[in-house]
Amino acid sequence: MYKISGLSILLLIFLVACEKETSVESGRKGPVIGADCHPKQIVAVDSVSGRGSFSFLTGFDATGTARFVEVLDSVSGTILLDAPLTWSGDTLRISDSVYYLTDANRRLKEFVARQTDNGTLMTLKYVYTYDASGFLVKKELFSSAVPLPVPLIRFTYTWASLNLVAVEGSVVIPGLIRKLFGATLEYDPAASARNFLPILPDAAELTPVIMAVGLGNPSRNLVRRIDVSTYNDAGMIDSTATSRYGSYGYSADGYLLEWKVSGDVPDALPFPPGRNLFHYHCR
Repeated sequence: MYKISGLSILLLIFLVACEKETSVESGRKGPVIGADCHPKQIVAVDSVSGRGSFSFLTGFDATGTARFVEVLDSVSGTILLDAPLTWSGDTLRISDSVYYLTDANRRLKEFVARQTDNGTLMTLKYVYTYDASGFLVKKELFSSAVPLPVPLIRFTYTWASLNLVAVEGSVVIPGLIRKLFGATLEYDPAASARNFLPILPDAAELTPVIMAVGLGNPSRNLVRRIDVSTYNDAGMIDSTATSRYGSYGYSADGYLLEWKVSGDVPDALPFPPGRNLFHYHCR
């Protein structure tokens, strides 16, 4: 179930140089966006009234470098997230204790989070692996609290016809191996979009920077359904969620400007149920 309830369209005022924005009613194409544009904002609006209920924004400078993220709940008028993004070489820092490591093309390599638990500093680290063609194929979680030469949890990503079709997460500690998470993704083979976001239903750790860093090749087509299951200690399914996507609206040059979402959206995805509008930063 989607847990971050409504955020506001008011974040549209946080525009930066060279950003272009537009929206389109489903079934009609909007104007041309540009040659080198990438998503910078997701806005959820009520399909009937048009009022904004959610806004997730990444602010870029004129060079295309991400500089801040903001999430706003218009129902309560509360900013849920307001964080500068600080770059230093290959490191993108979102706070003193949370940062991401990237390669020369700003494709994500590692996520690191440090916290103190009962006076002991603990470090969690995800390591991301891509194949030779640039598709994300594996993510592994390590923890300093369990000093083993193997990861605690491994996620594997399965691709078919250039689309991510399955994700599986399992505990991989010897003697404790069991499945934790499973997801399947279905696509509309007739629908695609330029430079759209990666859809990773397991990757809550990436949500704040999903528009700021590269994650390898995105899926070729637009997703139309995601089914997610989690598993208990006995290996039995203890929760399920299904989300559906459709009513795609495009710019004249092929960027996705909107879609409609229904069902229980995975918590790792910043797409609440209802009408979602997408706005772009262009270099």
